[in-house]
Amino acid sequence: LALRARQPLLLRASDGDADLWMPLMRQSSGSASALANWYNFTWAPIFANADSEVEKLALLRGLAGLASKHARRLTLAPLPDEDSSASMVQAAFEASGWSVFREVCDQNHILEVKGRSFDAYWEGRPSRLKNTVKRKGKTGAVTIRIESEYGAESWRDYERVYARSWKPSEGSPEFLRQI
Repeated sequence: LALRARQPLLLRASDGDADLWMPLMRQSSGSASALANWYNFTWAPIFANADSEVEKLALLRGLAGLASKHARRLTLAPLPDEDSSASMVQAAFEASGWSVFREVCDQNHILEVKGRSFDAYWEGRPSRLKNTVKRKGKTGAVTIRIESEYGAESWRDYERVYARSWKPSEGSPEFLRQI
């Protein structure tokens, strides 16, 4: 649903048993973009049987050459760098003659729980934060509802809150409902 109007472009590079797949979508005027949408947290090339960075870079360079026959411009987002995906793609495409423009579009904040329970985590929070949460909780400004199914009432609440948020309109609400 969220991508039904898009024409796919699947590029593949291989070397022996190692493969690289890059799922893309054709765009207007000879460009292509990552096969991703509003709901993707990340997108990345798909490697099979390529374990080392050297193998991956070689496959990416081969794919960069192939990509130039299918598109004048590629937009590969949201491409993370926590696993060096963005850095490898940049290096390989630059080495293959592409001009690469890269910018940070978001940040992932990861909390290592290190086996702690929530209570242990909360105990370590600053007293100012704990006091603020306690004080605001007494006003009734925040309520928590735990459900085992996401029914019509939940959707109405979600859509009401979303409409009042800072976010742009939902990319494909029907897609969300179906998943």
